[in-house]
Amino acid sequence: KPSIFIPPEDKIPINPFILETYDDVSIKLSAREKADSFSSIWRWFWPVQKGNLQDIIIACYNDKANSKQKYPDFEDIYNKTLEIYQEKKIKNDTLSETLRWLSDFWLFSSNKDSGDLMNTIYNKTFIVWLNRISAEWLKELVAYLIIEKLYKEMKQLPESEIKDWYRQIRTVLVIDEAHNYLSQKNLFLQKIIREWRSKGIVVFFASQSPKDYEQDDYDFKENLEFSLILWVNELSTSSIEKLVWCNSWVAQELKNKIPNFKPWETLIKSKDSRWWYLVFNSEPFWKRYK
Repeated sequence: KPSIFIPPEDKIPINPFILETYDDVSIKLSAREKADSFSSIWRWFWPVQKGNLQDIIIACYNDKANSKQKYPDFEDIYNKTLEIYQEKKIKNDTLSETLRWLSDFWLFSSNKDSGDLMNTIYNKTFIVWLNRISAEWLKELVAYLIIEKLYKEMKQLPESEIKDWYRQIRTVLVIDEAHNYLSQKNLFLQKIIREWRSKGIVVFFASQSPKDYEQDDYDFKENLEFSLILWVNELSTSSIEKLVWCNSWVAQELKNKIPNFKPWETLIKSKDSRWWYLVFNSEPFWKRYK
Protein backbone atom coordinates (compact mmCIF):
# COMPACT_ATOMS: atom_id res chain seq x y z
CA LYS A 1 0.00 0.00 0.00
CA PRO A 2 1.22 3.54 -0.64
CA SER A 3 2.16 5.76 2.29
CA ILE A 4 -0.35 8.60 2.77
CA PHE A 5 0.64 11.98 4.19
CA ILE A 6 -2.03 14.50 5.14
CA PRO A 7 -0.40 17.79 6.18
CA PRO A 8 -0.50 19.68 8.45
CA GLU A 9 -1.33 16.69 10.72
CA ASP A 10 1.42 14.67 9.00
CA LYS A 11 4.85 15.91 8.09
CA ILE A 12 5.92 15.13 4.55
CA PRO A 13 9.17 13.16 5.11
CA ILE A 14 11.11 15.22 2.59
CA ASN A 15 13.70 17.93 3.08
CA PRO A 16 13.76 20.08 -0.08
CA PHE A 17 17.23 21.38 0.82
CA ILE A 18 19.10 18.06 0.60
CA LEU A 19 21.60 18.16 -2.27
CA GLU A 20 23.74 15.62 -4.08
CA THR A 21 26.83 17.70 -3.28
CA TYR A 22 27.38 20.84 -1.22
CA ASP A 23 29.90 22.78 -3.27
CA ASP A 24 29.37 26.51 -3.90
CA VAL A 25 27.88 26.03 -7.37
CA SER A 26 25.35 23.39 -6.20
CA ILE A 27 24.28 25.56 -3.26
CA LYS A 28 23.83 28.68 -5.40
CA LEU A 29 21.89 26.71 -8.00
CA SER A 30 19.65 25.21 -5.32
CA ALA A 31 18.98 28.67 -3.85
CA ARG A 32 18.04 29.95 -7.30
CA GLU A 33 15.72 27.00 -7.90
CA LYS A 34 13.90 27.59 -4.59
CA ALA A 35 13.47 31.24 -5.52
CA ASP A 36 12.02 30.15 -8.89
CA SER A 37 9.52 27.86 -7.12
CA PHE A 38 8.40 30.69 -4.81
CA SER A 39 8.10 33.21 -7.65
CA SER A 40 5.99 30.78 -9.70
CA ILE A 41 3.30 30.97 -7.01
CA TRP A 42 3.22 34.76 -6.73
CA ARG A 43 3.54 36.96 -9.75
CA TRP A 44 4.10 39.83 -7.29
CA PHE A 45 7.16 38.11 -5.79
CA TRP A 46 9.51 40.98 -6.53
CA PRO A 47 13.15 40.59 -7.69
CA VAL A 48 14.29 42.03 -4.34
CA GLN A 49 12.43 39.29 -2.44
CA LYS A 50 13.76 36.68 -4.83
CA GLY A 51 17.30 37.92 -4.23
CA ASN A 52 16.73 38.02 -0.45
CA LEU A 53 15.54 34.40 -0.46
CA GLN A 54 18.60 33.26 -2.40
CA ASP A 55 20.91 35.08 0.03
CA ILE A 56 19.10 33.59 3.04
CA ILE A 57 19.32 30.03 1.72
CA ILE A 58 23.01 30.37 0.85
CA ALA A 59 23.72 31.80 4.32
CA CYS A 60 21.95 28.81 5.92
CA TYR A 61 24.04 26.34 3.93
CA ASN A 62 27.19 28.23 4.96
CA ASP A 63 26.12 27.97 8.61
CA LYS A 64 25.84 24.18 8.18
CA ALA A 65 29.13 23.76 6.33
CA ASN A 66 31.04 22.38 9.33
CA SER A 67 28.20 20.39 10.87
CA LYS A 68 27.16 16.77 10.36
CA GLN A 69 23.95 17.80 8.58
CA LYS A 70 25.02 20.06 5.75
CA TYR A 71 21.51 21.14 4.82
CA PRO A 72 19.04 23.46 6.59
CA ASP A 73 15.34 22.97 7.22
CA PHE A 74 12.55 25.56 7.08
CA GLU A 75 13.02 26.51 10.74
CA ASP A 76 16.64 27.39 9.96
CA ILE A 77 15.53 29.35 6.89
CA TYR A 78 12.90 31.31 8.82
CA ASN A 79 15.24 32.11 11.73
CA LYS A 80 17.90 33.32 9.28
CA THR A 81 15.23 35.47 7.58
CA LEU A 82 14.39 37.16 10.88
CA GLU A 83 18.08 37.70 11.56
CA ILE A 84 18.82 39.24 8.16
CA TYR A 85 15.61 41.31 8.11
CA GLN A 86 16.43 42.74 11.52
CA GLU A 87 20.01 43.43 10.49
CA LYS A 88 18.94 45.18 7.25
CA LYS A 89 15.85 46.74 8.87
CA ILE A 90 13.49 45.08 6.36
CA LYS A 91 9.81 44.95 7.26
CA ASN A 92 7.90 41.66 7.23
CA ASP A 93 6.65 40.85 3.74
CA THR A 94 5.23 38.00 1.64
CA LEU A 95 8.50 36.10 1.82
CA SER A 96 8.91 36.22 5.60
CA GLU A 97 5.23 35.34 6.13
CA THR A 98 5.48 32.35 3.80
CA LEU A 99 8.59 31.05 5.54
CA ARG A 100 6.86 31.52 8.90
CA TRP A 101 4.01 29.28 7.75
CA LEU A 102 6.40 26.62 6.48
CA SER A 103 8.32 26.76 9.76
CA ASP A 104 5.38 26.92 12.19
CA PHE A 105 3.32 24.15 10.61
CA TRP A 106 6.26 21.82 9.91
CA LEU A 107 4.79 20.67 6.60
CA PHE A 108 8.14 19.10 5.73
CA SER A 109 10.46 17.10 7.97
CA SER A 110 12.88 18.98 10.17
CA ASN A 111 16.48 18.15 10.93
CA LYS A 112 15.30 17.00 14.35
CA ASP A 113 13.50 14.00 12.86
CA SER A 114 15.70 13.32 9.83
CA GLY A 115 15.67 9.58 10.54
CA ASP A 116 12.29 9.38 8.82
CA LEU A 117 13.42 11.21 5.69
CA MET A 118 12.92 9.84 2.19
CA ASN A 119 16.27 10.66 0.63
CA THR A 120 14.84 9.89 -2.82
CA ILE A 121 11.22 10.03 -3.95
CA TYR A 122 11.36 8.86 -7.59
CA ASN A 123 11.38 5.22 -6.41
CA LYS A 124 8.78 5.58 -3.62
CA THR A 125 5.01 5.16 -3.69
CA PHE A 126 3.18 7.76 -1.64
CA ILE A 127 0.22 10.16 -1.68
CA VAL A 128 0.28 13.73 -0.39
CA TRP A 129 -3.26 14.91 0.33
CA LEU A 130 -3.36 18.71 0.54
CA ASN A 131 -7.07 19.36 1.15
CA ARG A 132 -6.56 20.17 4.84
CA ILE A 133 -4.21 23.05 4.08
CA SER A 134 -6.51 26.06 3.98
CA ALA A 135 -4.30 28.49 2.02
CA GLU A 136 -4.34 27.72 -1.70
CA TRP A 137 -0.93 29.32 -2.27
CA LEU A 138 0.56 27.07 0.42
CA LYS A 139 -0.86 23.96 -1.27
CA GLU A 140 0.71 25.06 -4.53
CA LEU A 141 4.07 25.76 -2.94
CA VAL A 142 4.17 22.38 -1.19
CA ALA A 143 3.35 20.64 -4.47
CA TYR A 144 6.00 22.59 -6.36
CA LEU A 145 8.72 21.86 -3.81
CA ILE A 146 7.97 18.14 -4.21
CA ILE A 147 7.99 18.49 -8.01
CA GLU A 148 11.30 20.37 -7.85
CA LYS A 149 12.87 17.57 -5.80
CA LEU A 150 11.61 14.97 -8.28
CA TYR A 151 13.01 17.00 -11.18
CA LYS A 152 16.45 17.20 -9.57
CA GLU A 153 16.48 13.46 -8.86
CA MET A 154 15.50 12.57 -12.41
CA LYS A 155 18.18 14.91 -13.71
CA GLN A 156 20.85 12.75 -12.07
CA LEU A 157 19.52 9.46 -13.47
CA PRO A 158 20.55 7.86 -16.78
CA GLU A 159 17.94 7.28 -19.47
CA SER A 160 15.64 4.40 -18.65
CA GLU A 161 16.05 1.06 -20.36
CA ILE A 162 14.33 0.28 -23.67
CA LYS A 163 13.35 -3.34 -24.28
CA ASP A 164 11.34 -4.59 -27.28
CA TRP A 165 10.55 -0.96 -28.23
CA TYR A 166 9.10 -0.25 -24.79
CA ARG A 167 10.72 2.16 -22.36
CA GLN A 168 10.88 1.28 -18.69
CA ILE A 169 8.72 3.48 -16.46
CA ARG A 170 10.50 4.54 -13.29
CA THR A 171 8.05 7.05 -11.87
CA VAL A 172 4.42 8.11 -12.25
CA LEU A 173 3.59 11.62 -11.02
CA VAL A 174 -0.17 12.07 -10.55
CA ILE A 175 -1.56 15.58 -10.02
CA ASP A 176 -5.25 15.63 -9.12
CA GLU A 177 -7.26 18.86 -9.43
CA ALA A 178 -4.53 19.96 -11.82
CA HIS A 179 -6.33 23.19 -12.72
CA ASN A 180 -5.05 24.55 -9.38
CA TYR A 181 -1.46 24.15 -10.58
CA LEU A 182 -1.42 24.48 -14.36
CA SER A 183 -2.03 28.21 -14.31
CA GLN A 184 1.19 28.81 -12.41
CA LYS A 185 4.40 29.11 -14.39
CA ASN A 186 6.23 26.19 -12.82
CA LEU A 187 9.44 25.60 -14.75
CA PHE A 188 10.19 22.27 -13.08
CA LEU A 189 6.85 20.74 -14.02
CA GLN A 190 7.23 21.98 -17.60
CA LYS A 191 10.77 20.61 -17.82
CA ILE A 192 9.68 17.21 -16.50
CA ILE A 193 7.00 17.03 -19.19
CA ARG A 194 9.22 18.28 -22.02
CA GLU A 195 12.57 16.76 -21.20
CA TRP A 196 12.40 13.74 -18.93
CA ARG A 197 10.29 11.28 -20.90
CA SER A 198 13.54 9.51 -21.76
CA LYS A 199 14.21 9.16 -18.03
CA GLY A 200 11.08 7.04 -17.63
CA ILE A 201 8.77 9.48 -15.86
CA VAL A 202 5.06 9.67 -16.67
CA VAL A 203 2.92 12.65 -15.63
CA PHE A 204 -0.81 12.09 -15.14
CA PHE A 205 -3.10 15.13 -14.86
CA ALA A 206 -6.73 15.06 -13.72
CA SER A 207 -8.68 18.28 -14.29
CA GLN A 208 -12.16 19.63 -14.93
CA SER A 209 -11.82 21.05 -18.44
CA PRO A 210 -9.43 21.00 -21.43
CA LYS A 211 -9.27 24.78 -21.09
CA ASP A 212 -7.19 24.29 -17.95
CA TYR A 213 -4.32 23.00 -20.09
CA GLU A 214 -4.28 26.06 -22.36
CA GLN A 215 -2.06 28.49 -20.50
CA ASP A 216 -0.65 31.72 -21.90
CA ASP A 217 2.98 30.72 -21.54
CA TYR A 218 2.65 26.96 -22.12
CA ASP A 219 0.05 24.73 -23.78
CA PHE A 220 0.16 21.45 -21.87
CA LYS A 221 -2.08 19.75 -24.44
CA GLU A 222 0.76 19.77 -26.96
CA ASN A 223 2.62 17.21 -24.83
CA LEU A 224 -0.29 15.00 -23.81
CA GLU A 225 0.34 11.53 -25.20
CA PHE A 226 -2.92 10.00 -23.92
CA SER A 227 -6.15 11.83 -23.11
CA LEU A 228 -9.03 10.25 -21.22
CA ILE A 229 -12.17 12.36 -21.63
CA LEU A 230 -15.19 11.81 -19.39
CA TRP A 231 -18.39 13.85 -19.34
CA VAL A 232 -17.79 17.55 -19.82
CA ASN A 233 -20.29 20.15 -20.90
CA GLU A 234 -18.13 22.86 -22.45
CA LEU A 235 -15.70 21.47 -24.98
CA SER A 236 -14.45 23.31 -28.07
CA THR A 237 -13.75 21.58 -31.38
CA SER A 238 -10.17 22.90 -31.35
CA SER A 239 -9.54 21.27 -27.95
CA ILE A 240 -10.97 17.98 -29.18
CA GLU A 241 -8.78 18.05 -32.27
CA LYS A 242 -5.65 18.40 -30.14
CA LEU A 243 -6.71 15.85 -27.52
CA VAL A 244 -7.93 13.15 -29.91
CA TRP A 245 -5.71 14.06 -32.90
CA CYS A 246 -8.70 14.08 -35.23
CA ASN A 247 -10.00 16.31 -38.01
CA SER A 248 -12.64 19.02 -37.62
CA TRP A 249 -15.68 16.98 -38.63
CA VAL A 250 -14.87 14.22 -36.11
CA ALA A 251 -14.26 16.92 -33.47
CA GLN A 252 -17.71 18.41 -34.19
CA GLU A 253 -19.29 14.95 -33.83
CA LEU A 254 -17.59 14.46 -30.45
CA LYS A 255 -18.52 17.94 -29.28
CA ASN A 256 -22.18 16.84 -29.51
CA LYS A 257 -21.53 13.34 -28.15
CA ILE A 258 -19.40 13.92 -25.03
CA PRO A 259 -21.95 16.09 -23.12
CA ASN A 260 -24.33 13.10 -23.28
CA PHE A 261 -21.88 10.61 -21.75
CA LYS A 262 -23.11 8.50 -18.85
CA PRO A 263 -21.11 8.40 -15.58
CA TRP A 264 -17.67 6.80 -16.12
CA GLU A 265 -18.17 6.56 -19.88
CA THR A 266 -14.71 7.46 -21.22
CA LEU A 267 -13.25 8.42 -24.57
CA ILE A 268 -9.67 7.91 -25.69
CA LYS A 269 -7.96 8.39 -29.04
CA SER A 270 -7.50 5.12 -30.89
CA LYS A 271 -4.17 3.54 -31.76
CA ASP A 272 -5.99 1.60 -34.48
CA SER A 273 -5.85 3.52 -37.76
CA ARG A 274 -9.38 2.34 -38.63
CA TRP A 275 -10.96 4.50 -35.89
CA TRP A 276 -10.31 7.97 -34.58
CA TYR A 277 -11.35 7.15 -31.02
CA LEU A 278 -12.70 4.51 -28.65
CA VAL A 279 -15.39 4.80 -25.97
CA PHE A 280 -15.40 2.46 -22.97
CA ASN A 281 -16.67 2.25 -19.39
CA SER A 282 -13.93 3.02 -16.90
CA GLU A 283 -13.92 1.89 -13.28
CA PRO A 284 -13.54 4.36 -10.41
CA PHE A 285 -10.63 3.85 -8.02
CA TRP A 286 -12.86 3.69 -4.93
CA LYS A 287 -14.87 0.81 -6.42
CA ARG A 288 -11.87 -1.41 -7.04
CA TYR A 289 -10.05 -0.47 -3.81
CA LYS A 290 -12.84 -0.07 -1.28
